[in-house]
Amino acid sequence: MPPQPNQSNRATSTERNATAMQVSNGYVQSGTFQASSNSSIVGLSILPVKAKVKGQDNKVLTYTFLDSGSNTSFCTDALLRKLDVKGVKTTLSLTTMQTTNEAIECSLVNLEVSDLSNHNLTELPMVYSRPSLSVSTNAIGTQEDVNCWPHLKGITVPNIEAEIGLLIGSDVPQVLQPVEVRESKNGGPFGTRTVLGWVLNGPLGWTGSKEPTANLVDANANLSKQFEDYCNLEFNDLSYEPKMSMSQNDRRALEIMESTVKLSNGDYEIGLPWKNNPLVLENNKSQAKSRLQVLKRRLQ
Repeated sequence: MPPQPNQSNRATSTERNATAMQVSNGYVQSGTFQASSNSSIVGLSILPVKAKVKGQDNKVLTYTFLDSGSNTSFCTDALLRKLDVKGVKTTLSLTTMQTTNEAIECSLVNLEVSDLSNHNLTELPMVYSRPSLSVSTNAIGTQEDVNCWPHLKGITVPNIEAEIGLLIGSDVPQVLQPVEVRESKNGGPFGTRTVLGWVLNGPLGWTGSKEPTANLVDANANLSKQFEDYCNLEFNDLSYEPKMSMSQNDRRALEIMESTVKLSNGDYEIGLPWKNNPLVLENNKSQAKSRLQVLKRRLQ
């Protein structure tokens, strides 16, 4: 019989201003559970991605938890620091069995994620920051776990050195919806391929200590308020305090100029910032001869 949870957390947002979105977040954890040495580790829908702020180039490697039980997306404060973004300040009011309406400061940001090959770029329009996400790294499926189960043959699960910095909820269905499914066999995990890669769900086949946890997130906001929040987040550029940065073409041009500048006979010479290198120019000899003949007739 599974242990009965003895703690239930529920967070609802208080309106700090007219555009604050109401969000509730529940987390259940068994504090009296005694970890067993032969408990099977259960994999969750966690996979590595590249995250960035919309409109910026800086990308950060992180793990993301695809949580179908959440209708709101979250990220950690540590991820925001790596992305060098602050976002729009708002307040969440946390209510637990021990505390009531405990105000917590957080930020609202607009992020984008892609797989490790920089494909399938997907926008996460509304992401709330939290100090941490209550998801254990033991729940991350690895390639070693895949190799233990013949029915998962052919699946590739990349691993990176990173924390779980992002939780994507059902408000981004194109990320959570399965593209391909490998059914569970012999009590092992099942594999699901998403647009961002493969994830493993279920017993991974190895044992260790664990705590039973459950996550629940609910956003209680009407459609008009969600649209208003999205517009304020999308078009209020001053709230982000973005840093000025160069485009890829700007960086390429600067690199060419810095590597080719030289002093020759008292004059500085610098290479032209061509887009393509080596430069390929068309043969325009016939055009040059034609122009020369026109100039010759004009002078005569």
